[in-house]
Amino acid sequence: AHDIELLREDQCPDCAGTVAVDLHLDTIEEEPWIGIECRTCSLTAGLSVLGMVRGDAQVADALETVGIDATRPAWELPVGTTFVDSRDPPRVGVELEGREGTVTVVVDGTLDVVSVAAKMA
Repeated sequence: AHDIELLREDQCPDCAGTVAVDLHLDTIEEEPWIGIECRTCSLTAGLSVLGMVRGDAQVADALETVGIDATRPAWELPVGTTFVDSRDPPRVGVELEGREGTVTVVVDGTLDVVSVAAKMA
């Protein structure tokens, strides 16, 4: 979780260099991964939208509201449906279904959470 927070702050967890974010707007709906690449060392990573922001308090609260435990390991969380929210400015999102309803989270090209919405079933 600490490494993810560093990446969201534009810092490489391996060398403390800066990272570049690629939202993969043309392929994110088929391959739902945000690309991260360090500009200094060889670190590259592909992370889901939820994987990048589940530590955000607003996102965690919304997930809990619909019955999704954000503290579970990443591989136990729902994958959801990833989508392009906007091309200009670049934003991607994910919609996840829990026992009690649906959560939609949108992030921008700097991995800041733009919106979080919980809709009860």
